[in-house]
Amino acid sequence: MLCCYVHLIELSGTSFVPYIIGLIEVSYMSGYLFLPMIAYFVREWRHLQLITSIPWIITISFYWLLPESPRWLITVGQNEEAIRVLTFIAKKNKLPTENIASIVNKIDRDSINETQYRGSYLDLFKTPKIRLYTIITAVVWFCTSHTFFGVNQYIGRLPGDLYLNVILSAAALAPGLIICVIGALYFKRKAAVIFSFAVTGLALLVFIFIPSDMTGANLTLAIVSQISAYNAFVQVYLNCSEVFPTVIRNSALGFASVFARVGGFIAPFVVNIGIEWVSILVFSSLALVAAILSCFLPETKNIVLLNTISQREEKKSKSIEIEPEFD
Repeated sequence: MLCCYVHLIELSGTSFVPYIIGLIEVSYMSGYLFLPMIAYFVREWRHLQLITSIPWIITISFYWLLPESPRWLITVGQNEEAIRVLTFIAKKNKLPTENIASIVNKIDRDSINETQYRGSYLDLFKTPKIRLYTIITAVVWFCTSHTFFGVNQYIGRLPGDLYLNVILSAAALAPGLIICVIGALYFKRKAAVIFSFAVTGLALLVFIFIPSDMTGANLTLAIVSQISAYNAFVQVYLNCSEVFPTVIRNSALGFASVFARVGGFIAPFVVNIGIEWVSILVFSSLALVAAILSCFLPETKNIVLLNTISQREEKKSKSIEIEPEFD
């Protein structure tokens, strides 16, 4: 999932990113919506696992259909292949191809020493700014995943039909998806992330004081918390992909994803503590912690994606300017 996300971001021009985000999340929302519907008719978990796993076989064919990221190709010095891919894309979009070679070969002098260098996980900790952003991102992803999946688990335990509650929870992501796209289009990245975390934390705090017999109010607040946590998750993905340069973008998202999986893994245990307000308070607190930590990440809206570590360390926002030509 992470590789697909990074691949699409690197293939897209800056102005198209919000729409790409929307398309990616439509697939997630669709899967989330159909899962409880399938589970309603397939109660045996092994059969359910088999049914939901089979479609992944189709993705093997994508290897021969998807082009390599031109940005990554340029970063590792494979300019000829990058020119070939960009020319193919330009022709498909009926755009001029005459200046592609000159654009690809126009690489900053400061980044020449880093071309043909393939970053690793160790590079996430070698330089001060990248190291700081890596640590913050890891903690933020942990908090985001823990809160989002914790709220999802809790919704499944609310009074009423389990399958209906999960379907309503999934359907609620539709307005959440619209909010995500609007946020990516019209608001700064940090503002969108911080606001989403703040709404999540505050909604969960209010949730604590709602009597348990008020099922409608509880479900409403839980879904509001879920929508805002979902929005935070999407915006965090986007912000992280823009903060880190191309040579370590996949590594950064992969490292952060490890912490996200840990957060999601322990969420059910927090839900099962047995004291409802304690569980909700944990989710709320982590959302607010994530909001505070997000203040220390750089703003990335409308910048050209950075390619090398030195560009991030030197606060350079100038990179290989492919986007203006193909937006």
